[in-house]
Amino acid sequence: DSGGGGAAQAYNAKELAQQRGWLMKKGKRRYFLVDNGVLYWASKEVSPSEPAFRKSVNGNLDLRDCTATQLTSVSFEVTSRSGSNYILSTTLRSDADRWLAAIRYAIAGGTAATARGTVLVSPRGVVAQQQQPHDGG
Repeated sequence: DSGGGGAAQAYNAKELAQQRGWLMKKGKRRYFLVDNGVLYWASKEVSPSEPAFRKSVNGNLDLRDCTATQLTSVSFEVTSRSGSNYILSTTLRSDADRWLAAIRYAIAGGTAATARGTVLVSPRGVVAQQQQPHDGG
């Protein structure tokens, strides 16, 4: 194992469910976002709240039927049930880790509407959600 340990990383569930930012896809810089279990990409920054959002995106992938595999410290592959592969990369390992966690959270069914507390994501992609206590004492 060259991954350096098997400890799960903790992430804010709401942030994972609404992950946004720039990734490389086929050598081109694209803006990606996760929204309600779907990965969208565009050539410019877009928001799901924009009226022309659907027309602004170059493509999308329903993550609920996908798998996600880390390839290197800064790249990962998303594979659809139909066998389509999407190799995505960043420049920082921390960004790749966060994106992989967000995609694995969406694969597991996590959405902004259901996101609560902390999400634990292991290197194997096992996702566990820990609820925050509702009262302070």
